[in-house]
Amino acid sequence: MTSTIATAYLYEANTATAGPPPPSQLRWKGATPNQLAFMRDVYKRHVAAGASSGRRFVGGIPRTELGEIERGIWMRRAAAAEARQLLDHARRDWQADRARRNPKALRQRKPGLNNAYRTPEEQFTLWQGYFPGHYNDTIDHRRGLRGGEHGPAAARYLAGYIGNWVGAPGYSLHQDGKAMDLVGGPLGNSRKAASRQAWRASWFWDWLGRNAAHYHFRQNTSIDEPWHWEYYGGAPAGPSAPPAPSGTVRPSGLPRNVIILDRVPALASHRGQPPALVIGWNAVHRRTTTVDVVVHLHGFSRKGGSMRLQYDKLPVSGLDFSDPAGSGARGRTRPTIYVLPRGHHDVGIRYLFPAMRRPDTMRRLVELALAQVGSRLGAPGLRLGRLIFTAHSGGGAGLLAALAHNDPDEVHVFDGLYEPADALIRWAAARIRCEQVSCGRPRAALRVIYMRGSKKTTYYSGLVGKALRPLLDADPALASGLKRRFRVDETTVRHMAIPRTFGWRLLADAAADLPLR
Repeated sequence: MTSTIATAYLYEANTATAGPPPPSQLRWKGATPNQLAFMRDVYKRHVAAGASSGRRFVGGIPRTELGEIERGIWMRRAAAAEARQLLDHARRDWQADRARRNPKALRQRKPGLNNAYRTPEEQFTLWQGYFPGHYNDTIDHRRGLRGGEHGPAAARYLAGYIGNWVGAPGYSLHQDGKAMDLVGGPLGNSRKAASRQAWRASWFWDWLGRNAAHYHFRQNTSIDEPWHWEYYGGAPAGPSAPPAPSGTVRPSGLPRNVIILDRVPALASHRGQPPALVIGWNAVHRRTTTVDVVVHLHGFSRKGGSMRLQYDKLPVSGLDFSDPAGSGARGRTRPTIYVLPRGHHDVGIRYLFPAMRRPDTMRRLVELALAQVGSRLGAPGLRLGRLIFTAHSGGGAGLLAALAHNDPDEVHVFDGLYEPADALIRWAAARIRCEQVSCGRPRAALRVIYMRGSKKTTYYSGLVGKALRPLLDADPALASGLKRRFRVDETTVRHMAIPRTFGWRLLADAAADLPLR
């Protein structure tokens, strides 16, 4: 949308839209009736996924709550003010680097702004315009699904695919006035892989990695748009902090509560792009003595061997201490360290965790994290409190291997059981029996969440639930409490969004009721 049209919408925004535009308004020039019906089915599913993600619907922002950045492009007032400062700073540095004949700066167009706040109606128009391209991009894959290229499975798949590129009308952060799309990549902003790669090789990308956090902006890599940056309003950036070039410790663009390590002896057998480990923390200070530790094992990556942990996995890991959507809901408050190890790049998109087969790997990673954070904060001798394992997708196999040698206090599995989970069942059964005989151990929790329609994770997750059901009912006096902490749940949230949607909620309360639909 042009800024002129966007400005026209602003003055109609005092009356909020009750809901997203209905699918009956969708138009597709030249489409057959079958194609149009399919388009509308995909749209309905995408909107439903937005509603179930926990992000509130935004039907329009009053003009009084918006501020202009430049050229009729607007954001929330606080975000707009900091966006102006960010762009002014970037342009000054760009001019200075060009004067120094910096090669990247010489190839870089002037840092600019493409768009920011959009009404649901504008988002609807974008969605409608993008759909034919996404339809054509996925047609070969959809033809192989049950029901064919226009069946229910194809509609579910395409709704999830589109969700990686554009938000559902009313549920994008653009509608909430907290996201902006920048201009600066030499090939512009397009869906083509070459454009995204050029953006990530640009002067502006490097500059944003070093400086964006100072203006409370971070990169949302879950949608794979390097030009898309989100305002977090001064709240702790957590794992969704903006990316920056990796060093042996925290890059300057990351918040101070993150440490990045390129090499870790315990993971020496893992091949891949550095860093090998990302460590972050919450509510830990010099006087802290005991701290909980969360270890997350990530899944496969469509970036293959070029995957960078802090760019591509940290923002979607679920290692958030507050709602990453910015709702302000209370998150985890206990002193906690998160540990994100990089898997071993096997082949193609596959990442495995062979190091987890060794009995001492988890212990060494936890000890390293405690020592690193203690040294950074001047708090030597930090002791481990609760130990939590989480895993997503292909990381579930590494989790099962780790459970053969470790006894965590909580396990959270995000659509990650693609094989028999005997190790997980044995661990859960032992902790349930422990509580039933008052063994003195801390209360444990197991939360398994699998995506509806995923055959393997549905089957193996179901076997876990079936195995634990009689154990949970064995002691009627404890059954109610145990069933809140040991659960296997189905969700309609798309696969890649599951950790980010539910991770922070479970870290805040392992017995939480989740918005699964």
